[in-house]
Amino acid sequence: MYTTLRFFAGICQAGVGLATFVLATEILGPSKRALAGSLAGAFFAIGIMLFAYIARMITNWRVLSILTSAPGVLAILYYWFLPESPRWLLSQGKVLKAEAILKHIAVKNGRGEKVDHIKLIVPPVSHTRRSYSMLDLFRHPVLRRRTVIQFYSWFVNSAVYYGLTIGAAGLSSNKYFSEALSGLIEMPGYVISPILLNRVGRRYSLVGAMLVGGVACTVILFLPAGETYIKTALALLGKLGISISFTFIYVHSAELYPTVVRNAGLGLCSVAARLGGTVAPLLIPLGTVYPNLQFLVFGLLTFTAGLFNFGLPETLNKNLPETIEELDGINPHKTETMMIDLPDDRVKLLEAAMMEEEDQTTEC
Repeated sequence: MYTTLRFFAGICQAGVGLATFVLATEILGPSKRALAGSLAGAFFAIGIMLFAYIARMITNWRVLSILTSAPGVLAILYYWFLPESPRWLLSQGKVLKAEAILKHIAVKNGRGEKVDHIKLIVPPVSHTRRSYSMLDLFRHPVLRRRTVIQFYSWFVNSAVYYGLTIGAAGLSSNKYFSEALSGLIEMPGYVISPILLNRVGRRYSLVGAMLVGGVACTVILFLPAGETYIKTALALLGKLGISISFTFIYVHSAELYPTVVRNAGLGLCSVAARLGGTVAPLLIPLGTVYPNLQFLVFGLLTFTAGLFNFGLPETLNKNLPETIEELDGINPHKTETMMIDLPDDRVKLLEAAMMEEEDQTTEC
């Protein structure tokens, strides 16, 4: 019974986390997406530290499970407070609802004078009232390329992240302290993440974090016996790199997929991450076959994933694609043309409502 309930809890948790990030991506302006992704990762790290402390104080697993699961019930209240994504509503042809939400956002952001200018036109019939599935991710050549790279990257990020998190207990004689430390080491990364994403860019930030984490983990294999402190420092550096890349990949992936398949795309990426999380505990025992062999595997996985991400386009200051049709005719080998901007008038409309630009809102 316990295993069954934990199984469904895991399914729900993954779905809630994914839907939350997609909604935040579609309802926030471009300059705020990096901050939102970093804050999500920061609270995840705080949860790791808090859980280590609670587990140290409460040794009864039943009480621990109830105490750490009960706060999730409060999420039901979000139904009455969070608006639907106006981008999704527009893609489904629900123009009046999308306009109402944009007007509400404009008023709340102190842009009430812009409300009368908010008027959307009905998208072409071919762009609405059609059901999209994960199969659509593989029918279009650009989407297929992005999806394959993203699937591998999410698998690696999850496998290495949870592998290093679980393995942190073996870095010190005090497993609770080691676990809390693995969460604490992530915090500096979340502080600098918005800066890197908005100045260096999504792609190079993601690649850089993966390469640093991969090299740090790989070097551990070649350390002489007894270098405990250096091993711990490199393992924590690897954890820092992979945790930052996990934040980057959420933001980058959400901006790569068109609105009509964004849920499907990130859903498939989430499946890859869950597979990676499943594999993670199986990689840790490799250290019993050969000392620190698990770190070599973590390092190689992360390093290769970083190299693969060079094949994805930069999305910094690019407008979110709305439909798959917007990707037609793009050369998949030229980064600067892999993303098609929305019409300028629509961008100004959305940005004015969300306080991203001072440009005057016009009709779409």
